[in-house]
Amino acid sequence: MNEIVVDVMYVSDRLIIIKLKIDPVRVLNLIQCYAPQTGCDDQEKQNFEELLEDKSQDPNTLVMGDLNAQVGHNRYGYEEILGVHGWGSRNAEGENLLD
Repeated sequence: MNEIVVDVMYVSDRLIIIKLKIDPVRVLNLIQCYAPQTGCDDQEKQNFEELLEDKSQDPNTLVMGDLNAQVGHNRYGYEEILGVHGWGSRNAEGENLLD
């Protein structure tokens, strides 16, 4: 198992990155995150979004965790990135996430 884990990086209280060697030449970056809640300060949300965007530039990156966003069931305009199992309606954080 240790041969698979290349690196573990603490980025912030809301973000950690684990680099996994998935074959002899490719590395997968797993980003585990916990986004600020809906009621948090807008600046805190913006700082988190900027940090996440900066750290997820590599195409071999998978972002997972609690993004504190509701994307809802409407896929119109987001068919390429949003699956069919959404529920409810989209909130402002969901709009930000999809954009």
